[in-house]
Amino acid sequence: MIRESSIHFISPVGKWLRLPLSQKLTVLHVLLVALVVEGAIRLAPVAKLARWLGVPFRPGDEQTPGAPVDPPDLDDKDRRRARLTLAVMDHWPFVEGTCLRQSLVLGHFFRRHDPTLRLGVKREDCHLTAHAWIEVGSATLGLDESFLPFRRFV
Repeated sequence: MIRESSIHFISPVGKWLRLPLSQKLTVLHVLLVALVVEGAIRLAPVAKLARWLGVPFRPGDEQTPGAPVDPPDLDDKDRRRARLTLAVMDHWPFVEGTCLRQSLVLGHFFRRHDPTLRLGVKREDCHLTAHAWIEVGSATLGLDESFLPFRRFV
């Protein structure tokens, strides 16, 4: 009998096997960077880790970020990396909330575009919810419409 957790693992592997070789290599690169981030995030302060990955955390004002849009100067390779990074992190087994890890990995791949790591919070009833995303110029990556109430913080 196949367990449900096995099916959760088999599906991504089956998809990976059907990818062209160049995309398989990109997924392996994403996995390698994500594993490094997973280990380092437990040992180093976030600001130091972000700087080391090439996506510095820059405290901003308390304005609500703009609507999520793709940076206009991304080429096809960048867009494919972003898509594959999101797919890998959607199946990340180590933690439930992966937005910080995803943002660090995306920022590492987009470091030539001078990305900025942003952290934000929003109040939901009686508790705070945190989220991380990347900003490249006025564009945002990793922030969907449901998170627009988030406010940047230092």
